[in-house]
Amino acid sequence: MDPIMLNGQPTRTPSEDQMLLASVLRRYEDKLERTHERVVQRLKSNTIDVTDLRDLTYRHTLPLFAALDALSCEPRCAEQVACGAVLAYSIPLVALDTKLDGRASSLRQSESIWDEIERPGVAKLLTYSGYNDIAEGSGSAIAVRLISRIASDTIAAMNLDATRRGLSSQLEVDSRFMDDYWNSPGSRLRGSGIGRLMIGLASILADGEVTAGRDQISTTLGILRQLADELMDVVEDVLHGLVTLPVAYALRCPRVSAELTKMIQRIWREGAGSRSQGLQSPEECHLRELILMGAGHRQIMQAADQLLDNACHLSLNTFATPERVDVLLIHRRKQIDSAVANRLREPSPPLSVGDLLAIA
Repeated sequence: MDPIMLNGQPTRTPSEDQMLLASVLRRYEDKLERTHERVVQRLKSNTIDVTDLRDLTYRHTLPLFAALDALSCEPRCAEQVACGAVLAYSIPLVALDTKLDGRASSLRQSESIWDEIERPGVAKLLTYSGYNDIAEGSGSAIAVRLISRIASDTIAAMNLDATRRGLSSQLEVDSRFMDDYWNSPGSRLRGSGIGRLMIGLASILADGEVTAGRDQISTTLGILRQLADELMDVVEDVLHGLVTLPVAYALRCPRVSAELTKMIQRIWREGAGSRSQGLQSPEECHLRELILMGAGHRQIMQAADQLLDNACHLSLNTFATPERVDVLLIHRRKQIDSAVANRLREPSPPLSVGDLLAIA
């Protein structure tokens, strides 16, 4: 496989998950681009001068168009509803997450909207506009209730993270901690609501309701996404005062528990989360290696395999063309493999939507 070309220069070979995502983006590119143009137009009509929000719009609305395809449904209002979801959910909640977290993702840093959204009343205006698009496009009160419920769940998960940052009690990982992390409805594993929202909206557009099977599949998609994120962001999360699943497993491993606990306590005591440079490279590498020695990634990979198998089996009886949604699940599962192969790091450099379409 040829290496990726960025700015005319060859870089690393794309991973399997990136190639898979690229092919799916290409399949729905026309719909995604029209949705992006609609989002930008709506932003400009609200005095927010943004010319490019493709990464957010394409990635967040992709599950809606894939699910509609899987349901053999092509409603004329789909792009209006997708635009409404970006305005009412994606933009305000990504902005809130960035503010609470104190850091923007690498793909978000170049987007100018995150400064604009801080202006008084802007987030409220976008949310109102988005809800109006969803209500008008879907003609369904169920769709409005769906986005309200998922937004509420997402905000609750964000607030939970914010309240426990740096708390030493997180380092006391027992079986109950692990059980709650995997199974509690309020767990941060269920904090990624975009899949639930978009597949739920597709379900409502197709059949007027969100079936239990589709909700379970979309929940699994969110969990797989969160597992991949936790593996890729493991050092950043520690720096910002959080014990996530890979670290929790390592804290239960006798080989590394004592050393890892002391290291995290020192990082939190010294306030590493407030340092713009984070950890020095040797220390960061040692932290990653301790977490890898804890072997939590193996437990996560096994659980992810089971989640994927269950969801793909369920989709056979849920969608007319299940492979259209299955590919989204498989992409997230492969992303977990890539995070582990990359020693608990995100790909460098990360690929934008434009980069992905160029290799599709």
